[in-house]
Amino acid sequence: MKILSLRFKNINSLKNEWKIDFTKSPFIDNGLFAIIGPTGAGKTTILDAICLALYHRTPRLVNISKSTNELMTRGTADALAEVEFEVKGKRYRAFWSQRRSRNQVDGNLQDAKVELADITDSPAGTILASQIKVKSQLIEKISGLDFDRFTKSMMLSQGQFAAFLNADANERAELLEELTGTEIYGLISEKVFLRYSESKQALEKLQAKAEGVELLTQERLTELMEKRDALGQQFTAKNSQLEQLQKQATFLTEKKKALTTLAQTEKDLVTAQEQLAREKQNFERLAQSTLAEKLSRVYNPLKANEPKLVQIDAELSALAEAKAQKRTEVEALQARQRVEQDALQTLKQNNVALETLLNEHVVPLDAAYQQQVDQLKEKESQRQQLESERAECEQTLRQNQQRSGELNQRRGEISSLLTNPSINKALVDKLSLWGAQFGRVRELQAVEQTKQTELTALQETQVEQQQQLSQADKQLEESKLSLAHAQQQLDNQAASHQQDSQTLLTFLEQSLHSVMGERGVVGQLPAIASAFTKLSAEKIALQDKIAQANQDKQSIDQQLSEFRAVYKDKRAQLGDIEQRLALEKQISDLTAARQQLQPDQPCPLCGSKAHPLVETYQTLDQSETELRYRTLETALETVKEQGTKLNEEQVKQTQWLQSATERLEQIETDIKQEMDRWQVLVSDLPYANPSQAVIDINDQAAYTALAQALEQRMTFLQTQIEEAKRYNAQVQTAQVHLQQVEGQHALTQKALNYSEQTISTLSQALKQIKEESQTLTNALTESIGEQQMPMPELNHALQWLQQLRSTVDAYLNAETEKQQIEVQIAALTSEREQAQRQAEKITQRLEQVTTELQAIKERAESNRQQRYALFADKQVDEARQQAQTALRESEQSYQTTHEQHQLINQQLQDLNATENALKEQSTRLHAECEQLRNDWEAQLAQSPFASEAAYLTALLNDEQRGQLEAQKDQLTTALQRSIALKEQAEQRLETLLTEYSGGESDPEALPSLEQRISEDKEVLRAITHEQGQVSALLDDDKARREGQVQLFAQIEASQQQYDDLAYLQSLIGSQKGDKFRRFAQGLTLDHLVHLANAQLERLHGRYCLQRKQGAALELEVLDTWQADTSRDTKTLSGGESFLVSLALALALSDLVSQKTSIDSLFLDEGFGTLDSETLDTALDALDSLNASGKMIGVISHIEAMKERIPVQIKVNKMSGLGTSRLDDRFARAG
Repeated sequence: MKILSLRFKNINSLKNEWKIDFTKSPFIDNGLFAIIGPTGAGKTTILDAICLALYHRTPRLVNISKSTNELMTRGTADALAEVEFEVKGKRYRAFWSQRRSRNQVDGNLQDAKVELADITDSPAGTILASQIKVKSQLIEKISGLDFDRFTKSMMLSQGQFAAFLNADANERAELLEELTGTEIYGLISEKVFLRYSESKQALEKLQAKAEGVELLTQERLTELMEKRDALGQQFTAKNSQLEQLQKQATFLTEKKKALTTLAQTEKDLVTAQEQLAREKQNFERLAQSTLAEKLSRVYNPLKANEPKLVQIDAELSALAEAKAQKRTEVEALQARQRVEQDALQTLKQNNVALETLLNEHVVPLDAAYQQQVDQLKEKESQRQQLESERAECEQTLRQNQQRSGELNQRRGEISSLLTNPSINKALVDKLSLWGAQFGRVRELQAVEQTKQTELTALQETQVEQQQQLSQADKQLEESKLSLAHAQQQLDNQAASHQQDSQTLLTFLEQSLHSVMGERGVVGQLPAIASAFTKLSAEKIALQDKIAQANQDKQSIDQQLSEFRAVYKDKRAQLGDIEQRLALEKQISDLTAARQQLQPDQPCPLCGSKAHPLVETYQTLDQSETELRYRTLETALETVKEQGTKLNEEQVKQTQWLQSATERLEQIETDIKQEMDRWQVLVSDLPYANPSQAVIDINDQAAYTALAQALEQRMTFLQTQIEEAKRYNAQVQTAQVHLQQVEGQHALTQKALNYSEQTISTLSQALKQIKEESQTLTNALTESIGEQQMPMPELNHALQWLQQLRSTVDAYLNAETEKQQIEVQIAALTSEREQAQRQAEKITQRLEQVTTELQAIKERAESNRQQRYALFADKQVDEARQQAQTALRESEQSYQTTHEQHQLINQQLQDLNATENALKEQSTRLHAECEQLRNDWEAQLAQSPFASEAAYLTALLNDEQRGQLEAQKDQLTTALQRSIALKEQAEQRLETLLTEYSGGESDPEALPSLEQRISEDKEVLRAITHEQGQVSALLDDDKARREGQVQLFAQIEASQQQYDDLAYLQSLIGSQKGDKFRRFAQGLTLDHLVHLANAQLERLHGRYCLQRKQGAALELEVLDTWQADTSRDTKTLSGGESFLVSLALALALSDLVSQKTSIDSLFLDEGFGTLDSETLDTALDALDSLNASGKMIGVISHIEAMKERIPVQIKVNKMSGLGTSRLDDRFARAG
């Protein structure tokens, strides 16, 4: 990474905008340059600007935000920093800026603006980021340097790396971790230790679980499997025999039920026939109601029209009154419309006169007056501007006079300073030496304090270690007692079971295995009992459903028989009516011949002279017979549909009964099988109640108590096994803990011995430091006394030197400042004369503008008076608006009245139309009523009813008719159902006799069959019990074998993982991460020493670094000019220490920067502490480093720098202003 240019503005003391281009002359010609200037001038500010542009922070100021910015120059409203840099051949521009609101000095700080652009192809560049977080991430990604690595690789401070050179092993380890990020190795070491411990515990648990597993032998396993197969064959044969006997018992039971059902259906048939005969009179009344309903088609419309005629007459009367009212309203609106039309015409004439006055007189006067008012405003503005300019000139004159007085006063102060006799050349020469000596004394005092602190800490540590050793002795004794106690508990438990501690666990696990086998048999009982209960409940429910279904089927059969009888009867009636209808049609066809018959004249067809039925034939109503035919045909179709539905329902019911019966038989078979299994299992159960031969299948409490007893026994054994395992684990843990305590005791003793040696070494080093510090203090006292000055206190020596340097700097700069003041006084005098001439010109122009302003005011007043005489102070637009509003309101009023008049006329026309429609409707209804009345009287005369009262009496309401019809249908259906049920019972009995192929057919033989079935069940129960025992043993052995295979696979995998982790633990694992961390730090230090020696070879060929033999992270120096003599780093002189520290700084820069090439270095270096010889050595080293191609910038205020480094960036303090500036060549325009 190489810095190409830097642009910044208003950063710390460097006010205004500056740009340093390192790609142009003189930097391109010489890569070594110095940033020089007095103390506090702002040299380090240039480096702060680079950090600010790249990382939005500086080494000295971390927090720069909207709430605080201590970097912005005081008295300014904005600040910026911009850096162009190059990485791997690509150029980038990083920018940062912040300003205050309104660009005012007292404005609030705004959010900072940042930008990162790729400018490889064009100066404008491509924007890569404009957000702080994104930009920081991209900077780190592109350069490979975060802020900490950047400040440690490109901006080097010799003091910091000298501390690294002289640090002890622990401090150097912390610095290496901080600079290179090697703390990850400590985390890896801790993680390896943790994984190793977890793997070891997991393996021990699996191994303990695998102990004590017992399996069946192969001979026993084969024997049990053969026995299970033989029992299965016996169960199949016996079960087949049992099924044949159960089928015979089922046939006898069903035959008995069929005979009983047949006797009951015959009894129900007789009852239904008797009920139908008792209700005959009510059914005749229903027939009379049917005839009366036919007359309702004429009678009901006649009675409905009479109220309508009354209502129409009332509506016609109301319409006549409404028409009279509407005529009155029309006349009133016509008169009002004429008045409003006259008012509208008057308003239109007034509006024309108003527009003439406004356009010809008032508007022109207003325009002229407004123009004059605008001229007055313009002249008034000119006058105020001139007065402001005159005031500014007067202010400038006053400021000029004030500044001249201040400069004269400053010139007098400088003259007094130049006459100070205490400043001489010798004092200037000795200041640097005194500063170095005071610095060395402070450094020695700091080292002395540090060593003293270390010594005190080591002494305290020694006391703590002695206490830890005493505590370790106590822990050792406690661990031995704990081991003895755990072994005693294990022995006591073994004695309670009459076993020794070695065989206790095996004995307990064998006992648990035996109880688990017994529990497996008992565990089958709840499932069998539950299945038995469910089957029993299903059997009862199914029996109830079958009984109900049989009743429903009998009812359906009875209804079907009734419907068949009704259908047969109605079919016969329909045939009779068809014959009568044919005869009536034939009689109707002979109507013309009957009309020609004459009394005592022979018939032309038959020749008879007697015609007794002529009157009867003439009164025949063929339409009535046809109506009866259609009614009966509809009723016949209804009966047919209902019969079809009942027939379908009968088929469904029969099918369901058949399937339900089959399911009931299957349930009974399942119940018997479950009982057989139950008897087999409970015959020889352990812990059974001696007072009971077997446990009843419905006695849940009994088999639950038995299961609880076995569960308690198993729980007791499991508890004993867990206690035995826990006691074994406690013994093992106590043994491991004893070993750990013994190891910790040895380590504590070793650490105590090391502390005693270290205390002795520190005491000797502390004595040498005190002697060197006293020697330097005596030399300083003598040198300062030669200048007739008192020796300052060491705590205030730095402040005393700074004050002395400030006095010397002020003396050296006084003459230059005096010359600048003389130039400024002359410039102020010329400026004052020019301001006086400008003030005279402004006064003349102000008098001229005042005269013009007065003339315009007089003309404007004349126009205003003329306008007031014509139109007063009324507004033109307002007057026009009022006139237009009045005209518009008058037009709207006239239009409203006209619309109301039209609306009333339309309403009057609508009333006339409504009246005509009602009259037509009244005429039509009168005609209809007359026709309906004639039809009613004619049909009543032809009906069987003598009068209207007889007709109304015969009518039945809907409820009565519905009840009679329902009762008739119910009795008819019951008769048909009884017939159908009787036929079904006979068919069922016939089917049973047909399907039965052989065997016992007498129902009386049923008890002997049940006895044989019970005996076969007992045999099956014994077989099932023995099968259950064999299956339980086989299943338990299978589960144990499967679990053991899986467990051994887990143990093998866990052992492999444990071996790998144990090997890794032996290499790098440790509880606190020290082992791998020290190893990684050692490698890092070796790499660092290699890089530092490469730098030393270029800087100075005399010295090289190496690690001390037998020490962790200690360094020593080899002097190649003295036959590779090794020296401690603390014995190096100032110049030698600088060279080695600079080499370490450059090496750490290469190490921290990872794969990024560092092509620019900035040394913020304390060169002032070096003597002239060491300074020459340091500068030679910098020249050598520059020759390698790096651009190097050195910050210093040493005079020797100016002679040895020709390329310089000078930072000049502005006297008395608190700001500084660079050379004019770095200034930016504006």
